[in-house]
Amino acid sequence: MNKLQMSLSFENFAISSLDRSLRDAFRVVLLSGELISVPRKERQLRVVSGRAWVSYDGKDYDLGPGQDLALETAGDQALVQAMDGEALVFEVR
Repeated sequence: MNKLQMSLSFENFAISSLDRSLRDAFRVVLLSGELISVPRKERQLRVVSGRAWVSYDGKDYDLGPGQDLALETAGDQALVQAMDGEALVFEVR
C-alpha cells in the first residue's frame, strides 16, 4: 500500500477573519494520526479541540483544549499530531 504524502506551506494561505483577535491566527484541522510540521516563524500554538502530541525543541508535549505552547522563532519546527482517535483543531499565531 502506498502512503500519500502531502506538503503544504502556510504561506500559501491568506488569513481573513471579521474577528480582530483571529486575524493573525491560522486554524488547522488534523484527523486522527495525521501529522503536520509547523514552521518556526509561528510564535504560538493553541489547541482548540481534541488532543495534540507536539514534538518541539527536543521535548514532547501532550496538549488538550485550551492549552498552548510558546514557539520561539529561533527554535526548531514543531511537529503536531492528532491523538486519541479524534480530530484535532489548533491555531498558530
